[in-house]
Amino acid sequence: MRAEIFGTVFSLVCLVATVIFTIRMRQKKAVHIFDYQAGVRFNGASCSILPPGVHFTNASSDPITVVDMRPHQFIFERQLYKDALLSSFVISLGGELQVCDAQLAVTTLKNLVDDSLVLIQEGLRLAASHSIVDSGDEGRAKLASSFTSELNDDLRTKGVEVREIEITELWIQQVRHSIPTTTN
Repeated sequence: MRAEIFGTVFSLVCLVATVIFTIRMRQKKAVHIFDYQAGVRFNGASCSILPPGVHFTNASSDPITVVDMRPHQFIFERQLYKDALLSSFVISLGGELQVCDAQLAVTTLKNLVDDSLVLIQEGLRLAASHSIVDSGDEGRAKLASSFTSELNDDLRTKGVEVREIEITELWIQQVRHSIPTTTN
């Protein structure tokens, strides 16, 4: 008789524990973070970076944002700019966008890649206006280096950077200043 009561109580305790465990686990969500990703967990006012692995989160109280840390290639075809001497030039270039600080990138950019590409285009226009363009190989390398350093000054404050900018096409139209001539 005691064994039956003990068995019934034990079954009831197991059932209650299973129901409580199931309810609690349904509120939790498993987030898988792979080797090429970083997780940013928001705990109220602070953030923490999570290593690769499986992490459980409650989406309402401590959400986890997964950031892809692999480089994203970009290419801009035939962009028209003016340099410091007001010479018009057409340039095609490509490079890699790399996340250097996942926490800063998540908190400052709404859409990591799209927002960064807009910042890169605006930065290229500004960097081009400070440069003097030379279409030779040495001039292209110098221009790519100048673009990289000027872009990274602004982008690092957003948690991203550009690398390996390569200029694939460069056409320059020199400005011809006409000097009025007077005839006697």
